[in-house]
Amino acid sequence: MRAASPGVRGLAMSMQKKPQMAEAVLFFNDSGVCKEMLYPEFEALLDGLVRMPEYADRQMHLAYVLINPRLQARAAVFFYLDFDEQGGADTGWNLPLRNLAERA
Repeated sequence: MRAASPGVRGLAMSMQKKPQMAEAVLFFNDSGVCKEMLYPEFEALLDGLVRMPEYADRQMHLAYVLINPRLQARAAVFFYLDFDEQGGADTGWNLPLRNLAERA
């Protein structure tokens, strides 16, 4: 059996040690947070793959949040998102959330 080279092992070790940030999107109403989802789910919403009929014909207040492995919010970007009559997200909406969070 052949041993892995030190370079590959070192790369694997450094990848394991790097803390991973989680990305979440929170929806707010007058009472506070009313829905939360991970960023890939939000991307599916923006791509029109899913709709949210409960928000049909409304403008919602949202926050994109970066969360560290200790479950601490490291950055947040607050924004509005409009929904059409069927609960689809505004197709023209485009905001560089990750870039804004990195600069926060």
